Amino acid sequence: QLDFRFTWYTYDPTLIAEALAAIGGVVAFSRLLPLLTMDQYLGPMTLSMLHMVKDIIKFFIIFCIIVITFSSGLNELYSFYSRAVIRRCEDPRANNTSPLKYTTCTTNNAFGDFGSSFAELFWSLFGLGSKDTLSLSLNEAANPGGEFMEHT
Repeated sequence: QLDFRFTWYTYDPTLIAEALAAIGGVVAFSRLLPLLTMDQYLGPMTLSMLHMVKDIIKFFIIFCIIVITFSSGLNELYSFYSRAVIRRCEDPRANNTSPLKYTTCTTNNAFGDFGSSFAELFWSLFGLGSKDTLSLSLNEAANPGGEFMEHT
């Protein structure tokens, strides 16, 4: 049977030993990198690869700063609507109905707090974000007297 490892305890000593052996193999081969710089052809490629890795790290730092900035900005813009939905859902006269069409009383606005806005932007990079996240369309069932207005 091939699936017996799926039933093992997460921190089984065999699994830990195999992970440490894999890390040791990577470290052993990475110790050979200084020898490559002595070669006529592989030396320049090794040096340029090291510079490229530094540039990739710089790119990811700048990219993270940009994503954090946009998360903070979207949180600042949409946190009002999240608080309005929470207040409306806690009101016993409102029948626990959200004033927004795509936000219910059980689910929060994706940009209601910083953590959820960061998560929404992160998963949107991979195409897994919700398409209706930024929609502020009104739910007519929760707005019978026209208390909320939709500006389009």
